[in-house]
Amino acid sequence: MKQIDRYYFFDETRVMPKAIMMEVGVFTTDRAAWWRAEYPSSRVWLVEAEPVNFAELAVAADGVLGVHIAQVALAPKDGPVHLYRYQNRHSHSLIPRDTPEARGRVDSIEVTGMTLETLRAELRGSSYWKWHPRVTEHPGAVVVIGCLNWCYAYEQDMKGLGKRVIGIDPQATAPPAGFELISGAVAPYRGTAHLYGHDGGASFFWTHRPVIANVVCITMTDVLIDAGGDLAALQMNCEGMEAFILLTMQRPYADQMTIAFHDRPSPDNPTLPIGQGEPYLPSARDGLIMHLSQWYRCVQITPREDNDWWFFLKRG
Repeated sequence: MKQIDRYYFFDETRVMPKAIMMEVGVFTTDRAAWWRAEYPSSRVWLVEAEPVNFAELAVAADGVLGVHIAQVALAPKDGPVHLYRYQNRHSHSLIPRDTPEARGRVDSIEVTGMTLETLRAELRGSSYWKWHPRVTEHPGAVVVIGCLNWCYAYEQDMKGLGKRVIGIDPQATAPPAGFELISGAVAPYRGTAHLYGHDGGASFFWTHRPVIANVVCITMTDVLIDAGGDLAALQMNCEGMEAFILLTMQRPYADQMTIAFHDRPSPDNPTLPIGQGEPYLPSARDGLIMHLSQWYRCVQITPREDNDWWFFLKRG
């Protein structure tokens, strides 16, 4: 039996390679940092529902590689639940408490609850490409915006889910058997635009790259028409254009989404300050998350330094 501190024990003989550790009800990264140092190939999920505690956790976890956070409560059902808050911030609970440790109830608030099954489901997939099991129940297609090399969609073998899979990319070539390709880019407008970059990846946005092509642009309305309606799942890895697609979003496009936000220094020039190497500032990403939260539960998959991927599951 291995011991991290006076409260935390586990059987180290049962820790598998690339293990996942989940800590529920936490606002520090102390144990997460220990776990990542002891098991570098592992991933850590920290779950906290109370807003003040979660804000502290978000600050502590920012920049810690392999540590992901979710603002939800572990609950017996999915959906809104009441969280009872006490003077002792360690004592917040979904169950009313009357113990000396609780030190007086302050109030109760409504928070998002998830069952352990749902939480585990949200950890499925690769480091980036996630889906909730209900993707199989939704009649819509799966769309991957930014499918160069088809790596994220193909690795997860979406064909096994029995879904129509459509990739959209101005540089991608022949799709895997059974998948469809739209050669172009998604933007808030129809027309053409300059593409900057190189054969291995490109963007609509100038940083320090040459123009390599003019590409055809379509809108999300065009995508939904081609796909036959609302989507079962949507992935975006479109090198900055996600901000402008999402800003013009007036209703949910998909039941669930996985999105990479490009608000970090450019990988081609890591000495650039944040906001200069990529198309928009980190504060803009935070605004986009707030905008999406009116329709979706929002879960960060990887920290900013590790591509800044988020998972969104439609409420209700």
